[in-house]
Amino acid sequence: MFPSSWHEITVGEYIELKEIENDDDLSFFGKNLEKICLLTDSDEWDEKPANQIFKVIKENDWLVSKIPGNYKKEIDDFKLIPFHKLTLAEWIDIEGYIIKDKILNVIALIYKQHKVDEWGNIEFEPYKYKTDDRLSKFENCYITDVYGAIEDVVKFRENVLSNYSELFVNLDEDFEATEEDKEFLSEKEIEEIKQDIKKQNERKEFAWQKLLDDISGGDWTRIEKLLEMPVLFVFNMLLMKEKFRD
Repeated sequence: MFPSSWHEITVGEYIELKEIENDDDLSFFGKNLEKICLLTDSDEWDEKPANQIFKVIKENDWLVSKIPGNYKKEIDDFKLIPFHKLTLAEWIDIEGYIIKDKILNVIALIYKQHKVDEWGNIEFEPYKYKTDDRLSKFENCYITDVYGAIEDVVKFRENVLSNYSELFVNLDEDFEATEEDKEFLSEKEIEEIKQDIKKQNERKEFAWQKLLDDISGGDWTRIEKLLEMPVLFVFNMLLMKEKFRD
């Protein structure tokens, strides 16, 4: 049986579909064939004529449609966290997961176990677990249950990066001098700019470690507590220090 909509596609299947679509070694026909084989869990399609493959794809145009944005705020024992309460540690990890498109890890981070305290407030578990250990808990849930939540956390990240843009410096790794640059800069100055950009980009790998070293005042015993702070509080304090910099 071929699925009839995104509502029947699991997160694991969605990830495999994306991998097929992004495989530059596959032709357009090859991608469609791989998708059909995946969604029917059968290799019998390898023997089918091309027109039959395209007929199936044409009849299931939902595969190229946008995934519905509605999502579940609770999945089994896990509840979606308020993004503004993300800790610095959670932000650092989710930043890497989004950049690397590690969808399952994103889900495992933003959906947490929780309890209600004696005053009726929802308490979320502390970020003491590894998301890799929880991937199997979400791999078989339907993509429509979580896709909108993934979109929302990506938008939240983009808004934060925009609102705190003064704290994030983007460097052009492929800097090439324009004709105007060459008119006002010497070859030596252009080369120095390139070397400076290269040096700064090499430091990117350790940007978070450098931030933690700075805000801990070099006292690494304080870092664990700093990582538990709300990321927006940390960014607000950093922005304040930037505004008052001499």
